[in-house]
Amino acid sequence: MQIGSCVEYGFKKSPQKESLKCDIGSNKSNYGKAKLLASKYLIDLYKKKKFPASILRLYLVYGPKQDENRLIPISIMACLKTRLLTVQVVSN
Repeated sequence: MQIGSCVEYGFKKSPQKESLKCDIGSNKSNYGKAKLLASKYLIDLYKKKKFPASILRLYLVYGPKQDENRLIPISIMACLKTRLLTVQVVSN
């Protein structure tokens, strides 16, 4: 189980899609580079040897001053406005 981070995407605008290409060169922090390399390693290991791996990019799970375009704030606003919440699950 790899707990990833939004910094793996570099400075790309949120929300990011899994099809978005992440590269080490566009990542400005060592933390982001390390997270991205760990994720890429696990993906490669899965492709080559079917090593069971899951990567979760949880971002800020929830907290003060969090952007409104994250899962928890979107869910709360949908409930308050009695709107349907649509969630897309991506699996490799």
